[in-house]
Amino acid sequence: MFYTLNFSFAESTPKLIFDKEIYNFGKVKQGEAVEHTFRFRNEGDSNLTIYTVKPTCGCIKAELSFSTIEPKEEGFIKVSLTTSKRSGKTSETIYIVSNDPKRPNIVLGVLADVYAPQNHVRIYYFYSRDCQECLEIKDRYIPSLNKKYDSCLEVRYFDIDEPKNLEFLLQLENKFRRLKNPPPSVFIGNQALDGKEEVKERLDGLIKGYILGGCDWPAMPEQETKQPYNLAFDKFKNLGIPLVISAGLLDGINPCAFATIIFLISYLALIGRRGKDILLVGWSFTLAVFLTYLAIGLGLFELVRRIAIFPLISRIVSLSIAGLAAILGVFSLYDYYKIKKGRLNDIVLQLPKAIKDKIHTAIREESRMRHFIPASLLLGFLVALLEFPCTGQTYLPIIFVLRGVPELKARALSYLLLYNLMFIIPLIIVFIFAYKGISSQAFTKLMQGNAGKVKLLTAVLFFVLAMVLII
Repeated sequence: MFYTLNFSFAESTPKLIFDKEIYNFGKVKQGEAVEHTFRFRNEGDSNLTIYTVKPTCGCIKAELSFSTIEPKEEGFIKVSLTTSKRSGKTSETIYIVSNDPKRPNIVLGVLADVYAPQNHVRIYYFYSRDCQECLEIKDRYIPSLNKKYDSCLEVRYFDIDEPKNLEFLLQLENKFRRLKNPPPSVFIGNQALDGKEEVKERLDGLIKGYILGGCDWPAMPEQETKQPYNLAFDKFKNLGIPLVISAGLLDGINPCAFATIIFLISYLALIGRRGKDILLVGWSFTLAVFLTYLAIGLGLFELVRRIAIFPLISRIVSLSIAGLAAILGVFSLYDYYKIKKGRLNDIVLQLPKAIKDKIHTAIREESRMRHFIPASLLLGFLVALLEFPCTGQTYLPIIFVLRGVPELKARALSYLLLYNLMFIIPLIIVFIFAYKGISSQAFTKLMQGNAGKVKLLTAVLFFVLAMVLII
């Protein structure tokens, strides 16, 4: 009887049992919300009461199905985790307080490995092989960014010494309204960066800003991509073939060059050169002048192209050449005034007497040589060099104008070739007429009669070149 009464008064208790107390979501993409339901049972023989369900972080929400669970009944806690502000391995807890006498406090845990989405950031990088700052960014700075952002960063490189790449750069500059900026240039999203300092200062931050949402290659407006875009060639068209042709012709018939031609013709006649000899001497002399003058132009063109790498120096030099062209224009007008007054010998823009004497001496010595074709080639070379201080007055501004579009070097060189062909046309014409028997006196009269017009046209040319260089 004693034992029976003792069993009857044994205390009834609840017992809280979870299927699992820790759940691992595994890899979760940053920004996603994930959910898990923790299921539990009351294994006791009295009602289970859950007093508190408390997450330790605002990134977790926990919803309890029922706060009171009868014996042998089940319930659940629905947990959701937001990962927008999480990165890497993370763990969060939910505290459970109940009337289970043996385990009144239970801690539930959720684990996750949150990873940032592998969105690609794609950029264009434009550089020149002659630009040390460009190469520093290309070979050192961008590789460090590649290492930092791994496969998320994609870079396309464009060497602007290639015409098609420079045309593409001009398209992007036109779109982003960042015209006439020096390399290096970077285009990322809707941003354009120019110069070493701006690239180093801003590029890393822009990549960080774009990394979550991704950033595709900067694209041209649809209407501009349907047809080939040739902004660089448009610049050439603005310069105009007529300007190059007229500059070459004027340079070829300026008093500096023409007086030398007349002296050569008269001296050949004096020493008995006639007919076929005149043509052979003429062609050899003209070829040497053309090649020498072209070589000088190519050298100067490459020099000013390299100067263009340094924008401040390039601008200063361009303005200086523009100023020089304007001054030469003024002197040409002054010479025109002198010629109209009948004082051709007093003009300012002519070869110094010392150089004239050297040219005349070279003509006398080389023309007497037995092998007159090699002598004519040598003579053409020497005369072209000695005349350059005078003829180069037009040549140098033209080269700086052509340098204004280095993106189309091949076309610029073709313009340079055209200029030199125009320069030798007067030479060819003179030698042909000399072969036909026209005397040096006739050429002298022609030169004196038209010297004023040549000087006036040359002045106009100088002023035009000055304006093109300034603009």
